Amino acid sequence: MKEGGRIEKDAKGEDVFVIPVKPVKPGKLELSWAPGPIAESKFTESEMDQIAIPGSAVVLKKDVHKLAPGWTIANCGPEMEPGFRDEELGRKNVLITHPLDKNTACVLSRVADIPAGKKTTLKLTVGHHCGGEWVLVVKADGRELLQKTIGATTATDGWLDVSVDLSKYQGKSILLELYNQAFGDWCWEGGYWNRISIESE
Repeated sequence: MKEGGRIEKDAKGEDVFVIPVKPVKPGKLELSWAPGPIAESKFTESEMDQIAIPGSAVVLKKDVHKLAPGWTIANCGPEMEPGFRDEELGRKNVLITHPLDKNTACVLSRVADIPAGKKTTLKLTVGHHCGGEWVLVVKADGRELLQKTIGATTATDGWLDVSVDLSKYQGKSILLELYNQAFGDWCWEGGYWNRISIESE
């Protein structure tokens, strides 16, 4: 708009950018070893919030919510392009996570209220890349409830259903944590999540 352009509405009410045609005016040569002052043209905070970079914390937060509302994610590494997939390994609605490094697991967590007088179970459907393995760890208030390697020997068709009984925490509010932990070889350590649910009956 500073250069004479404008935004108009078409018959459907959609924005149309009117860009004026002007002769090209090359700027002065900038030497990489002696550049001039910066232009100070920066995105505002509200503009930055609209930039969705795949695998970024903002996008991953939304991706986790698609599969498991109420859960959060931390320490997710960029390998294997983590995030939500409409379909993966023959399943619809799959979330892929990855450890931050060999010693730092990616963690999905949430605070859950476990009702009294009912049997409550954490139910997971997890999978793995055909060439890799990872370790699933489930904790409640820091106490390990389950540790299981997810790979070709345990998830023979690529997927495994896992159930963890939470009934001993009846009437309590607990912190649940699901770890996507490196197996050891640091090769295709991504965790595939098709189901994360807490069910009481």
